[in-house]
Amino acid sequence: MADPTDIRINSGFWAKFGNWISGGALFTPPTGSQMAGVSSYGSVGDSIVSDNRNLQISTVYACIRLITTMVGGLPMDCYRTQADGTRVKDNSTTIYDILQKPNAWMNGLEFVEAMQMNLTAYGNAYALVERNRVGDVISLIPLLSSCMDVYIKPDGKTLVYKYSRDQEYTFFSKAEIFHIKGFGYNGLTGVSPLAYSANAAGTAIAMEDNQKNFFANGAKSPQILMTDKILTKEQRAQLAENFQEIAGGPVKRRLWVLEGNFSTQSIGVNPNDSEMLASRKFSVSELARFYGVPPFMVGDTEKSTSWGSGLEQQNLAFIQQTLKPYLDRWEAAIADQLIKKADQKTLHMEFNLNGLLRGDSAQRSAFYVAMKTSGIMTINECRRLENLPDVTGGDVPMQQSQNVPITSLGGNNDTQTD
Repeated sequence: MADPTDIRINSGFWAKFGNWISGGALFTPPTGSQMAGVSSYGSVGDSIVSDNRNLQISTVYACIRLITTMVGGLPMDCYRTQADGTRVKDNSTTIYDILQKPNAWMNGLEFVEAMQMNLTAYGNAYALVERNRVGDVISLIPLLSSCMDVYIKPDGKTLVYKYSRDQEYTFFSKAEIFHIKGFGYNGLTGVSPLAYSANAAGTAIAMEDNQKNFFANGAKSPQILMTDKILTKEQRAQLAENFQEIAGGPVKRRLWVLEGNFSTQSIGVNPNDSEMLASRKFSVSELARFYGVPPFMVGDTEKSTSWGSGLEQQNLAFIQQTLKPYLDRWEAAIADQLIKKADQKTLHMEFNLNGLLRGDSAQRSAFYVAMKTSGIMTINECRRLENLPDVTGGDVPMQQSQNVPITSLGGNNDTQTD
């Protein structure tokens, strides 16, 4: 009998029937799974916190965009480990080709960006894998992380992926899903920054809504009318009509005349007293921390240097502490899931960080001189990093010979000419 997890579309009765045949329903581990907070949803006052509303916060959008586009723009090369242990670049492999053109409508950059955006926002990235008869990957199609649940069958070792769309769901086996995981509790799935930052995002959303309402009312605080007289129902209605603007409603009058010993008093707290600007600046740092992005990279440069070595070191820290862990997860997932078992000891994909780490022209020049004169890099290797063509004889390592024993000075001048 066919495994019910091979049934592609399951819903209602047939899903329950298939689970009954398989010997028990699939279950999700109680903690650390996709069921534990994958999406941001809740409310703060009248403000609704959802994934889309969270992304409308400029800091959240900027953090996800920055990480996604930087990872998407990095070149990825395939390396082959030879019998003697040396590595050579080999971009003629099938895995390199499929990552350059993963499916019929996406190129490699678009695929990596789609996967990385899901990974950055939800802590997981999924793609449907299609293979040929010999096991080579021939297609990769990104899936929405918010629609995926990861289950483990009662045997405790068989993973099943459940993808839900439009009230229908599909089961996939582990071999059919390319899964990049962020850090998480149990190794099955990663935790979602978008969900775990929901409280901080809710505060930012509430402040945005408060400020929007303040300026929508002509930048005026709500007012209360006070008098020592008891008004009739008709008088109250007339006051409400005449003083809509002073109460914070639509602008109708510019001159108010208070009769009958009326006086006004503000209610609530104005933006200055509530330190609205300071609070909103704090929310930038608060949200950026969830994504590991330095605040200056998303527009908050007030407390960070904008010139010189300070900015350079912060950029380097971002690459090492934020981007590098993502790249490591990409490389490990590709090696484990997309490269055939027979090739896993000899082939691996690797992101090229030289473009991000090379610095300005003066720093690159000093680096190349040091690497070339010490014999670590050849002339052509340096030229390739600058996208320059090779030169004849440039593949031979060279080293300066001025550091010789003092006793050898003047001992051999055969190579010198007058």
